[in-house]
Amino acid sequence: MLLVTNGDSAAERIEGVVPSGDVLPWRDVLHEGPVQAGLSDRELGEVRARFLADRGWASLNETAESFAERDAVLADFAKHDEVVLFFEHDLYDQLQLIQVLDRFLGRDLGGTRLSLVVADEYLGNLGPERLLALFMSRCEARDEDLELAGSAW
Repeated sequence: MLLVTNGDSAAERIEGVVPSGDVLPWRDVLHEGPVQAGLSDRELGEVRARFLADRGWASLNETAESFAERDAVLADFAKHDEVVLFFEHDLYDQLQLIQVLDRFLGRDLGGTRLSLVVADEYLGNLGPERLLALFMSRCEARDEDLELAGSAW
């Protein structure tokens, strides 16, 4: 199982609740800086890494490498029986969720189930019981979810 979430704090908490899953923190503040349409995932990663580095928020090489590794893990989703997108309700998370869902649009999922957890609470503040309850309440992503994300992205 692959669990994709908004950052390191949430990733650490989710790892404690779902120990059998691989957790992938998304780590991009998409509401800041350029997000041009029509770029490949690699090109967008380079633009985003450059922006974050120019602001002094991160090292260019480390960020570009981190985005490339993150993108490779997501692209290899088919090795997992399920991909769970575990995000919050706020703009930071919703933009990340839209980006991730867009990457699945038009893809053959094969035998991989794509599931959603969208919490109306901040994941980093939740205890294990609440995180587990959210995980257990996940629902399968619908074609409409992917299409809407694709339109938004």
